[in-house]
Amino acid sequence: MSKGSKLIRDVHQKLKDMGETYKKQIKKQKGVYEK
Repeated sequence: MSKGSKLIRDVHQKLKDMGETYKKQIKKQKGVYEK
C-alpha cells in the first residue's frame, strides 16, 4: 500500500472516531437538557 493511501485511511478513521465521540457528546448534552 502506498504512503498516500495509508494517510488517507488514517485520516478517514480519525474523522470517523471524532464523529462517534461527537455523537456521544450530543447525547450527553441532550440528557442534561432533558433533566
